[in-house]
Amino acid sequence: MRQLFTLVFTVVMAAAVVSPLFRSPPRDSFPLSNYPMFSGRLEAVNDVSTIVGRTADGSRKLLSPLVISGSDEVMQALTDVSLAVNTGDTATASLCAAAADRVSDDEVVALEVITERYDAVGFFSGAEESLASSVHSTCGVP
Repeated sequence: MRQLFTLVFTVVMAAAVVSPLFRSPPRDSFPLSNYPMFSGRLEAVNDVSTIVGRTADGSRKLLSPLVISGSDEVMQALTDVSLAVNTGDTATASLCAAAADRVSDDEVVALEVITERYDAVGFFSGAEESLASSVHSTCGVP
């Protein structure tokens, strides 16, 4: 009797472990993970919103997260700019002005809150130029 219980228990547990393989659509859960962040379909293009500096001759200068959001955290700067862009013109103008107050580079005379579209795969293969760009707000540096 004990052997039968052990066999049934083993079969039930094995079935529970492999059952996620047969879900439609597949879900990421215990005890098996299909790692959807790696196995799922990736977008070919990605939009990235940021703030860039402009010099007197119109050249572009990249800014640090500390200038953009007042924090050293890259993800915080990305979140702040994305939130402002999604909120609208007043928010982007306000974020631009706040960033302008933190600029310490004498060459930078203006800032632009922009969204650029990139080919995500191509970017890491050397095609670093943006496919499209839109300016949401511009402000001068005091």
